[in-house]
Amino acid sequence: MKKMKIAVIGGTGTIGSGIVELLQKEHEVIAIGRTSGDYNVDLLEPERIKKMFKEIEGIDGVISTVGDGSMGSLKELEIEAFQYSLNSKVIANVNLIKEAVNHLKPEGFVIVTSGLASTFPIPNASALAVACAGLEAFVRCIAVEDTNGVNINVVSPGYVKETMESMGMDSSEGIAVTEIATIYKDMIDKKVNGIIANVPEYLASISI
Repeated sequence: MKKMKIAVIGGTGTIGSGIVELLQKEHEVIAIGRTSGDYNVDLLEPERIKKMFKEIEGIDGVISTVGDGSMGSLKELEIEAFQYSLNSKVIANVNLIKEAVNHLKPEGFVIVTSGLASTFPIPNASALAVACAGLEAFVRCIAVEDTNGVNINVVSPGYVKETMESMGMDSSEGIAVTEIATIYKDMIDKKVNGIIANVPEYLASISI
């Protein structure tokens, strides 16, 4: 495996920092945040993304763990909550992917992050569910298009143990960030494309 330059957007967050810690054992990793990290970028600003690819030369692949969603019941949520979730999770990552396919070399990669709400009904998470499902559907569709040889995949982390603990929840069914990070690494190593990786299922498949 050759040493690569990998940008992790959201690299100072809970999942992102775990990915950075794992990948930097073998690669050059740049931790990118909106206001913190080695470099700053807002994925809702396409011109800033273009600038990132110009200023950080030789990026081989990009991982994004960014994307938030509003929580609340259908009766409580205003339409703005759904728009916010779509912008944060879908439009931001679509902006990234559209630029990445024009700047990365063939066999480069982009891995974005969805969430459990795309496939599992979670109370008060309808806005997040729409966004996560939309991002996954987008990647499925572009996987059969010409992306200049760039592999594009999604990781759906499930319940994150550290996040559950920080919220005072029972984390016995949560998955540790160290395990979640191995999924991103496995996808990079295997050069897969168009995969929607449900973390519990994916972990089971690679441990067989």
